[in-house]
Amino acid sequence: MRSDLHRERKVDAVKRRHADRFEWTRVSKRRFALTHVESDAFTGYAALLELTEVEAPLMVECCGESLCIADAGHLWLQHFPQGEHHVVTTMFDETGRVVQWYIDICKGQGVDQRGVPYLDDLYLDVVVLPGGRVELLDEDELDDALRSGDITPFDHSLAHAEARRVQTAIREGRFAILDLADAHRALLTDLL
Repeated sequence: MRSDLHRERKVDAVKRRHADRFEWTRVSKRRFALTHVESDAFTGYAALLELTEVEAPLMVECCGESLCIADAGHLWLQHFPQGEHHVVTTMFDETGRVVQWYIDICKGQGVDQRGVPYLDDLYLDVVVLPGGRVELLDEDELDDALRSGDITPFDHSLAHAEARRVQTAIREGRFAILDLADAHRALLTDLL
């Protein structure tokens, strides 16, 4: 489990994560912008979270590399594609360089009473690094959730099927969201 990234409210036994990350105590000051996008390439919500003040940088090990994924000046661009079982977070460092694309596999998405999108996380994650490396994370957490009864066998199968579908689309160059990061970041930066 990746430290305080996973301190979210649980709905039933699934972790609910909001686009504005209001529950994330590591970030003491943030700015947030949200828009709905409808285009041939993407339909859904796009949200930008600017990490203005951070208690401490968040370092993770991924794909054999040590990555700083959250620090002051970092931007997290989140895509909530309509009708899909995944949400994509593009993590930019303070220079605007992509650190990683983090794809949460989810049971579903919605919008809360504040108008902020959320996802109900199904544990599995797909990470893509700028060099093209793709890695599946947290299969053990998904299996533990099934064994403990936190998710159903259907949820378990859904998570695996969606992760495979996403990984295949990435490897075949058909996962268009990765190519939209810079344009959508620019659009949302103007709204901050």
